[in-house]
This record gives sequence, structure tokens and C-alpha cells, in this order.
Amino acid sequence: MPATLADLSASAASPQAGQQISCKMDVIAQVTLVNHSATGAVSVTGVRKTTQGLSGGCSVGSSSFTYGTAPIGVGPGETVVVMNRALYSGGSGCCSTASACDGSNTCGIQESFTALTTVGEVAAGSFSYQVNFLNCTMCAATMAAAGIRCPPPAH
Repeated sequence: MPATLADLSASAASPQAGQQISCKMDVIAQVTLVNHSATGAVSVTGVRKTTQGLSGGCSVGSSSFTYGTAPIGVGPGETVVVMNRALYSGGSGCCSTASACDGSNTCGIQESFTALTTVGEVAAGSFSYQVNFLNCTMCAATMAAAGIRCPPPAH
């Protein structure tokens, strides 16, 4: 008998959860899927991340992104880490030309995750952290569309 959505649970964790980090540091996420079925396997095909700015006025770019994975099989009774990676390339944030990058800006960010499986989507929960924008790399045009940027200076 194949596994059903009711047989699955997932969780998300990060060493950066609850921390204030520098924009130069990576944010690492681990997503784990548990198959409580006694007989059926399931495959994970990706993990969707949804980003939300909680405080500080940061621009979080595209709010949803799916990390593709080679199909990962999770057998009956197994617990498998289906994602363990940095969420962004080149650190957790960047500064745009018109913004202050002097450490005066700190933004609260929440990352929520959903495991995409062959039987449906499994919510994995979320974690939050703060990013301080001090001496960050400048946002490239492509990075600016997808990365977390510090807010422009107040007028």
C-alpha cells in the first residue's frame, strides 16, 4: 500500500534560527521528511521556500522559490534530510547603491518551507533570523531581484 499525505511529516531547522547574523554569512536550512507509513515509499522532488520580511523594511525580492532535488526516496519508517544547503549565494543579503550599508539597518526575516512529494505538499514549518547590513556586497542586477536588500536610508 503506497504512503499517503497523512503518513508524512516534515520539519525545518537552521543553525541561524533566532540569531542575528551579518549579511556576509550564509543562512543554512535543513529540511527533514518523516515517512510514518508501514509499507509505502514516497519521493521528494523539491523544497519550496517562502520568504517574508518581518521587520526593518528589507526588500526580500521574490517571496517564493523552489529548490529542485534529484528524486529522493523516503522508505517506510524512514527519516531523511531532503535539503541541507545555503539558501542564497554570496551571503544572506546585499546592499543596493542608494541604501546605507553602515550597520544601521537590521531586518527580521522568516523562511517557511514545504516539501514537494509524489503524494502532495508537506508543510515543514519555518524559522526566523535577523540580518545586519554592514559592509555587505553590492547587489548585482540579477542578485537584487532574488536576494534580501537593506532598505534605502530614511529621508
